[in-house]
Amino acid sequence: MKIWSKTLLNIDVCSSRLKMTIMLQSSTRGRKVSFGIRVLPYAVGAMLLSFLNPGAVALITNSDLPAKIIRQYALTSANDFPQRDPMDWRFLGSNDGGKSWIVLDERKGVIFSKRNQRQLFKISNQKAFNMYRLEIDRIRKPSEANSVQLAELEPLGETQDDLDPVPIFADRITAQGDNPNLEKVFNAFDNQNDTKWLDFADQFPDTRSSWIQWQYTDHTDLVITNIAQLAALHSQAAKKFPVRIAGWIIGPLETVGQWCLMDSTGNIGFQASSLPPQLSPGQRVCVEGVSGVNGHQLEIADARVTQQAPTAPSVPSLIHLGAPLTSQDEMRWVQISGKIGFVGHQGQELNLELEESGNSV
Repeated sequence: MKIWSKTLLNIDVCSSRLKMTIMLQSSTRGRKVSFGIRVLPYAVGAMLLSFLNPGAVALITNSDLPAKIIRQYALTSANDFPQRDPMDWRFLGSNDGGKSWIVLDERKGVIFSKRNQRQLFKISNQKAFNMYRLEIDRIRKPSEANSVQLAELEPLGETQDDLDPVPIFADRITAQGDNPNLEKVFNAFDNQNDTKWLDFADQFPDTRSSWIQWQYTDHTDLVITNIAQLAALHSQAAKKFPVRIAGWIIGPLETVGQWCLMDSTGNIGFQASSLPPQLSPGQRVCVEGVSGVNGHQLEIADARVTQQAPTAPSVPSLIHLGAPLTSQDEMRWVQISGKIGFVGHQGQELNLELEESGNSV
């Protein structure tokens, strides 16, 4: 690692892969300064730097980040408002952290004739890049639209089955803007046509121009720690990333030997070679293994289960709607009764409202 100022200083650090550049103001010259660094997990380029002396600007880059070759890419239009579809764009690559870009493909006047339409664009690129960007220069009808949107952006390799260039949550995915919580930037890579990325691009009302880009990061030390991360791997799950998820057992599944695990981000079925004795719903456990793909289903392969809390009751507790609950009741196996007031479906989820004596849940 090197620290740069008006004079060059070389300092040994723990990680030989990272290069950190710090520009010090002239007021710091000749003075002793202290600083603390915290690199945010799997977000190369994101960094918190705190100087006792103010006025320092820091940038972290990595000269050994992976690079991948993209031979084609696909765009899928969003579910509504064709006026917001990208029409003119450039596909760019960079190997210097985005300081300069090489144009790999350029399209003008592209029309998506229907909603959730997927179009494939082949390019003649033979070079691997660490960063890629889709630079949208104009949408279909900026005078009638308040934003730009895309359901999916799929970078691909030699064939459409080569999904290695698709970035995952651990890579650095950014955009000019998005609509947080509902239409965020990662939705463009989630393999779901019913979600989308949207940028209002208010600074460019005449074109609604925008960009979305990604930078591949080193996944050597990546550990999957929740179910949402595992689901976000999609086809990359076949790379057998280490998995270590703390959660609760919901119960056995129909397939013999399979159980359902839930954490705060979702749920997944798994099969373990060995299980703690007297495993009951609500039991706090840690499931370790590796990510995998079985057919079209994600899985935790080679799963091992360890108990992380006192043994859960083997029968559910009876509770009443409206009864006060404490933190000790979290993920307790319970039984309730009442009248169903509402039933709804969202994807594979079933949502319902239960009513009893003026209380509902």
